Amino acid sequence: YIGKKILRIAKNVEKIIFISDYERKYFEELISHTKIKKLKNLITIKNGAIDRYAEFETIKPSPHSLIYLGRLEEYKGIRELITGFSKVAEKFPEAKLHIYGTGPLSDFCQKHSSSKIIYHGFTDEPLKKISEAEIFILPSYIEGLSLSLIDATMLGKAIITTNIDGNPEVVEDQRNGLLIPAKDSNALARAIEKLLSNPKLVEKFGHQSRLKYLQEFDYEKTIHEKLIPLLNKRIK
Repeated sequence: YIGKKILRIAKNVEKIIFISDYERKYFEELISHTKIKKLKNLITIKNGAIDRYAEFETIKPSPHSLIYLGRLEEYKGIRELITGFSKVAEKFPEAKLHIYGTGPLSDFCQKHSSSKIIYHGFTDEPLKKISEAEIFILPSYIEGLSLSLIDATMLGKAIITTNIDGNPEVVEDQRNGLLIPAKDSNALARAIEKLLSNPKLVEKFGHQSRLKYLQEFDYEKTIHEKLIPLLNKRIK
């Protein structure tokens, strides 16, 4: 439905702005099969987040702490998250997985709560909670350009996420995190074990996440260096 609506709009505009390369490429394939004459080009201006790093940089993350923060839905990989963590948790006595969010799998998360898997439910302080963890995990099956991943880069976190859709635009495998196949609890377990076994790698990934945010996802930079010049050009 949304795709058809965009195609109709595209017939009467000169530029379309997408927030991720994944979305741009998807619609580029559709648009290339239509007779659109006025459309000059498709532009990616990646969405961003306002930089609030300074508010949380004094928070010291708990050792071996991992966090999932988002909707508790099947497509978010919640079952694989709990299964994958459970496979390696006993090897790391201090390791804890914190789960924040609500949704259809809330009862499932509550049922699997333990001293090592802590289900908190809803939080109105998402950035603070992400800051308190060392590793951010998003094992989703489907994703656009995830704002939670961007928040994790802003806060300088090592990240484990799935190699699908827009996720690789935020997380570069072996640079600021680990990319794994979707729906694979064994791969998730290996990724968790790799990071929990290597604090220096967690630190390196966190540093690179912060750099990537500053280079690509800073909200002010996006507005002033990309969006405003584009709009000014069209006005002139």
